[in-house]
This record gives sequence, C-alpha cells and structure tokens, in this order.
Amino acid sequence: MFSRFPIEDAPSAIRSSSAKRTKLLVHISAWATRILALLSIIFAVVSFTMLHDVWFGAVMCVTAAFSILSPLNFNACCYSDCSGNTTFVKRCGLVSVFVWMFLTDMAYMLVFATSWGIWLVSYDVKDLLNTVFAFALIINIVLTFFNLYSICLVYKYGCCFMDGVDRECRQQSVDVMDENNSQLSTKGEGVPVVPE
Repeated sequence: MFSRFPIEDAPSAIRSSSAKRTKLLVHISAWATRILALLSIIFAVVSFTMLHDVWFGAVMCVTAAFSILSPLNFNACCYSDCSGNTTFVKRCGLVSVFVWMFLTDMAYMLVFATSWGIWLVSYDVKDLLNTVFAFALIINIVLTFFNLYSICLVYKYGCCFMDGVDRECRQQSVDVMDENNSQLSTKGEGVPVVPE
C-alpha cells in the first residue's frame, strides 16, 4: 500500500534526514526573513534621506513590517504545541494562518507593483534609485518564496508546523534506532551479532 506522500514509503533513514533538512530550512528561512526586514528598513532610510522619496521609503517600511509579521517568526502560532487543542481550534488556526499568509503574499505583490510604479515615475536620481529598486525587487520575490514555503509547511504539518516537524524528527530517530536494532540478533549468551 502506498501513501499520498512518497517520502512516507521511503526507508526511515531517508525520512529522518528529510525531517532534519526541513527543520534546518525553517530556521534558515526564519532568519532570512528577519535579515530581509532589516535590509528593507535600511533601504527605507536610504530612500528617505538620499533619494528624498517618501513614497518609496513608505513602501519599504511596509515590506519590512510584513517581513517581520511572517509566520516563520511567531512562537505563539507556529512553534507552540497544538496537540492539546480540539479539532475545531486546530482547523480555525489552520484557516487563519492560510488567510494570514495569503494576505501577506498579496501585500508583497502590491508593494512590488507600487515600487515599480514609483520607479517608472521618478526620473531625477536614476542610478541610486535603480539600485534600491533592484534590491526591493529581490527582497519582495524572496519573501514571496519564503511565504509560499510556509504555506507548504502549514499544509503538511498544520498551523503549529514546527511542533509537527520536531515530532516527526523524534519519531523518525526512534524508527531508525528500531530498524538498526532489528538487524541484530542474539546468539548463545545474549551477545548481539549482526546476521550474515
């Protein structure tokens, strides 16, 4: 019998490394969203001071705010233990996180479109504005990808996805130990030997 997810049919050692990679990617993504928020704030300051463009600075501040509000950065929602919650509460949390991420994704697209419009209208400080615009484009696209990655995590593990990833890592390490110990047998006085 095959499951919906092919990784579940794989040997437990492969699943264990997959869960560990997922955990590492979540931590990297969370730190990347924080760094991108800091870069957005820096570009907002550059826009306010050197470009004297209030609108583009405001757009970069909005990008920083939505980056900080990423689900990857919230302990209360995505890193807590939801096992004690009822099914209704879990479903409400799942729907609210999906709506939250959809709205932030739409905000990233609006911010990108607004910054594109500001770039097309501004003609005076083109070189520095081109550089800041290129970085704004990269920041918004990367944040959109991280948001889509979060949506995939929420779909697979639920709204408390880090607890699900941790639980899967613990379960898979137990499975690996069981699989390794099942290859051992006892001979004579109970001394374990590997079957040949």
